[in-house]
Amino acid sequence: KTKKIAELQKAERQGLLKRYSEFEGLELGIDDFKFMAGLLNGYPEQAFYTVDLIKEIGLNEVKKSSHLIVDFTTEKVIKVLDKYEKDEKALNFLYLLSRFDFISYDLIFALVDDEKIYPNILKDFFASAICEFLGANKEYIRVNDAIRDYISTIRVSLAPEHLQKLKEHHEKFIREYKTEEKDIFDK
Repeated sequence: KTKKIAELQKAERQGLLKRYSEFEGLELGIDDFKFMAGLLNGYPEQAFYTVDLIKEIGLNEVKKSSHLIVDFTTEKVIKVLDKYEKDEKALNFLYLLSRFDFISYDLIFALVDDEKIYPNILKDFFASAICEFLGANKEYIRVNDAIRDYISTIRVSLAPEHLQKLKEHHEKFIREYKTEEKDIFDK
């Protein structure tokens, strides 16, 4: 079984681009480096592809065809998501998770009904590098930036049951927040 490579954070992406371009003998000026780094959104292979593309067709051509770098990630995301093409429950769950920058386990399982199926889907998302843990105790989950960006771009709607649960949770939060606020001022 191969180990999946997790996405890189912004500083890591920039560092990899800088180190690999230097390793390959490319000297990118500050503005060019910022431009190229701004196109990167998660997977290490994208930084390697960017440098290799600059070596192959030149910096000016890559800047004119910057969509190639962005498309590289889109193609990778599509390949990852193809695994779930026939699994509507998994895709709808991913669409829900993608609505948040990060989300706690507690909130996830307050929004989904079947606590038998979703933990297994979540494990599979981690194994596929679709999601990663956040927090000192890994109590939060975050969807890979490239995948979240792609889902945002294709503008999918939430499943009605997830939308309803999210609405109910939001309303409950507002009610409890107002009650707590009132209690504080009453003392």
